[in-house]
Amino acid sequence: MTTGQPEDLLGQRTSPTGSISLDHVTVPADRVIGAVGDGLTTLYSFLAFDRLMYGIVAGTQLEAMIAHAMHRVQTRWAFGVPISEHQLIQDKLVDMKVTMESSRWLAYSTAAALIDHDPGFSVRASCTKLTASEGLVRAATELIQIFGHAGYDRAGVIERYLRDAVAVRIAGGTTEMQKKNVFKSLRGGFPHEREHQFQAAGLRLAATIS
Repeated sequence: MTTGQPEDLLGQRTSPTGSISLDHVTVPADRVIGAVGDGLTTLYSFLAFDRLMYGIVAGTQLEAMIAHAMHRVQTRWAFGVPISEHQLIQDKLVDMKVTMESSRWLAYSTAAALIDHDPGFSVRASCTKLTASEGLVRAATELIQIFGHAGYDRAGVIERYLRDAVAVRIAGGTTEMQKKNVFKSLRGGFPHEREHQFQAAGLRLAATIS
């Protein structure tokens, strides 16, 4: 097994990422994870677990971002008052807090579903990843907005939050894939015959009203 050179990434630069090459690598039977032939199923299970962990990661990053933001809004003044007194600024902090709690509790709920062997575990993991990744990018963007030019300056620490956050929309399955997973689950719960039933019921209701 050989590893390539670390890639020069926009963010997540403390987490080296690169290629891994396997050439005539033998895996002993006692080193096989899961049953032989079930590799893809095992991989999907690992990926789902990976998605739920992003809720924990995002919650931790958001907690640090909120601390930076609260210090800034209470020490930065505009129009004779701390900017924390302006409702538009308050809205940004509230959204960060809600995103932090949502990401964490969705992750906890998904972990519980995994432990209970709930068949809805996978789609819940996608909901967790989607909520965490999109909320993290939104929060990082607003954090820079709160700091203004100081947040955009590479000499500070604030801009790094956004560079790192963007990676979360890609790693572990892109935002688009999570949405696809969620919709696939929805469609499975509402097969075509039920759609036809709803349409027929709507037509009957419309005829009754008219």
